[in-house]
Amino acid sequence: MYRRTLALLLGALALGTSARAAPVEGVVMQVFESKELFVNVGTGQGLKPGTVLSVYRRVVLTHPITQKTIEDRFLIGRVKVAEAGALLSIVRDFQGLKRPPVAGDYVVFGRVPRAEPQRTAAVDCPTPSPSAKGPVAPAVPADVADLDAALRDGLGESPEARIRLLSEYRAAHPKSRFRVAVLKAIEMLEAQIDAARSAEESAPEGLIARFDPVKAVEAQRSLVLAVAVIDVAPLAEVRLLARRKGDPRWMTVKMAPVGVHHYSAPFPPRLLAEPGNLQYAIEAVQGDGAVRAITGTLMQPRTLKVEKIPAGEAPAGPSHAQFVVRYVDFNASGEGEDQYLQSEARFRYGVQYKMLHSVEVGVGLITGEGGTVADLAAGLPSDPTSVGYAYAAMEFEFAPLFGVGVRLIGGNRRSEEGRASSSKIGTQLHLRVGDDEATFLVAGLSVVESLGSRYFAEFHAHITDKIPFTAAIEATNLPVSDDYGARGTGTVGWQATDWLTVRGELGLNARTIKHYGYTVGGGLGFDWE
Repeated sequence: MYRRTLALLLGALALGTSARAAPVEGVVMQVFESKELFVNVGTGQGLKPGTVLSVYRRVVLTHPITQKTIEDRFLIGRVKVAEAGALLSIVRDFQGLKRPPVAGDYVVFGRVPRAEPQRTAAVDCPTPSPSAKGPVAPAVPADVADLDAALRDGLGESPEARIRLLSEYRAAHPKSRFRVAVLKAIEMLEAQIDAARSAEESAPEGLIARFDPVKAVEAQRSLVLAVAVIDVAPLAEVRLLARRKGDPRWMTVKMAPVGVHHYSAPFPPRLLAEPGNLQYAIEAVQGDGAVRAITGTLMQPRTLKVEKIPAGEAPAGPSHAQFVVRYVDFNASGEGEDQYLQSEARFRYGVQYKMLHSVEVGVGLITGEGGTVADLAAGLPSDPTSVGYAYAAMEFEFAPLFGVGVRLIGGNRRSEEGRASSSKIGTQLHLRVGDDEATFLVAGLSVVESLGSRYFAEFHAHITDKIPFTAAIEATNLPVSDDYGARGTGTVGWQATDWLTVRGELGLNARTIKHYGYTVGGGLGFDWE
């Protein structure tokens, strides 16, 4: 008898709910001491400081007639975003809300839902005329029509308003067969009011976080994981743990803070070099040393599948340009000139095509003078030199942490008078062990005709995320191919921006215990993808 009435009633409820739908919705994740409100939407959804969010509270009601669960919500006010991060946003001024916000409240960004839901007739039973043909539709009982009206009038309203409407219905229809169901609906609404009050009064406990899991990535691609973490007390650190499945050892990467409550870290490149299954977890270390899981655990980690990509389609690696100037003096005591000034500009491009790992080109100029230790000590004049050069190099990676590089050098040496010049050629070979974007060791030799040769070893690492460090030692007879000496240098950089690094170099040089001097230099590095 009431099928059509019920269908139209449910349709009206669905219409009222869809009319209030918004393009972007989120949830209040936590409220701290009535000072900060955190929502799980951010810049990725278009939020920015000053964005207006509508805050709604959820209402759940068992329909007195159909006994189905109906979900709705009502507006408690609007707030402005104070800080917007990639995964979370923060609201600090929410005193204008009609009710204190609690975790679980909805936030809507974009088209604001209508404050008044559209009223549509839930009952369509026209009065038949005397001339009407066919069966006559029965009249809808008054208690059904009034209950329909009470439910429709409550759409988008607070639980208190809905309770008032349903209570008025019970008073108007004391003998309605839906009286008990309406009473249960009122009790359900009252329980939600009590639960909201308890949530408003309770202090937040524990740690909450938002993380968008990554399940697959192509081999040799770079991957940066980001997480948003909220805790009552400051965190000591947030860290990523990763390993290849089956490996008992975990690699630990400290995640760097990115804005307020956000952290990110690159997934270890060496693990992404080859196809296979990886495991990872992210955890937070609280101020008292307690470790809390954010996503995954060491016993039940998340899985990341590294997929194979077709040969020749590997992504290009990072690009790097560097400009260096250094002054090298082997005889600072002044018993004879043995020094040179070198300036060089070079560009490196990560190819990553099959075994070809990178290519590099550069140009430079070395000017100086020198001679044998004995001749300079005897006061004989030094031999001047000035060589301009250019080179091209390639590095081949036969394994993720092992590379071999070769460099071809061509130069031009000017005579003492500067009126004639002669061509010079040279080469350089090196071996690399380690990840050239992290910590690695390079050893090799370089020979340039009439200029000299170098046997060198370099250790590259990072003191911190922003301070790269290089320690190097070499045996060389530059600048005029005479007696060999040793040079020990240290280079410290500062990553001023994501793409600019400033470097300074200091060192000690010696050919004998009495024939020694210093190295001083500096440079600029530029990095981009």
